[in-house]
Amino acid sequence: MIRYAIQNIFKKIESRWGVESYRHLAVILCVFLISGLTALYVRKLAFAWLEFGRQTPLWEEALVWVVFVIPSYNIVLLLYSSAVGQFDFFWRFQRDNYLRIKDLVTQFSTRK
Repeated sequence: MIRYAIQNIFKKIESRWGVESYRHLAVILCVFLISGLTALYVRKLAFAWLEFGRQTPLWEEALVWVVFVIPSYNIVLLLYSSAVGQFDFFWRFQRDNYLRIKDLVTQFSTRK
C-alpha cells in the first residue's frame, strides 16, 4: 500500500517536471536538499553577523530573510545544479516560479 502510494507520487512528479528516470529525480531532490541546507547556513551567518537574538522583531528577521537568504538560495541552487549537470532544469524551474509570483503580484495589485 505505502509502496504504491510512493510510486504514484513519483510518477506525478516525473510527469510534471519532465523527469526521465528515478535517478534523475533523485539528483534533483538532492540538489533541492543541499541548497536548502546551505540557505539555512547563510541564514545562521547573516543573523549572527547582524547580532539577531530572541528579542529581534519578526519583521526584521523577515526582511533579512527576503534580502539575504532567498537570493542566496536561488544562486546556490543554480550553482549546485550546474555542478551535477541539471542547470537547464533548475533554470526553467526558477523562471516558471518567478513568473507565477509575478502573476500573483499583478493580480493582487490590480484588485480593487
